[in-house]
Amino acid sequence: MKYIEKSKEPRSLTQVKTLRYPKLKLSFDNLPPNVLADLIHNLLMDQGFICCYTMDEITPETAVLVHFNPQKYFPDQELDYNNLYLALRQPDELPPAYRAGYTSKEDAVIPNYLADLRCSTYFRYNTLGEIIPNGTFRTIKNAGIIFVNLPPNSKPSWPPLKCLI
Repeated sequence: MKYIEKSKEPRSLTQVKTLRYPKLKLSFDNLPPNVLADLIHNLLMDQGFICCYTMDEITPETAVLVHFNPQKYFPDQELDYNNLYLALRQPDELPPAYRAGYTSKEDAVIPNYLADLRCSTYFRYNTLGEIIPNGTFRTIKNAGIIFVNLPPNSKPSWPPLKCLI
């Protein structure tokens, strides 16, 4: 993962949020097209044209606006620029096990590491391109050592994890 320093929100978003529409409740789903275009442009610049989850290159055509904290649980952050990111659009026909980024995250609430300057030290990529926490292999190796030293009646019924280091 890469730290993403956010710029100021687009002026068009600020203006739309200050306007009062008597019969319309402003939400992310009914933002005017020009505001969405400004959001995409600003976020592409902030993110350096890379997906916030997979670090793949994105363009306005391949990007999708996502809320890091799901709208379902954080409705007050629906129009918060600091909660909006761009992710690589995933094909609908791709099986869920092979999806990355926003389609696999869905409504999961996870810490927003993207706003932390040290985020690149928390994770690394394995040879399959999967994001894994730093220290994972050390933890698995230590768990394997502990497993071997357990008395037979204390061992779990599942076999220990084996991994290549």
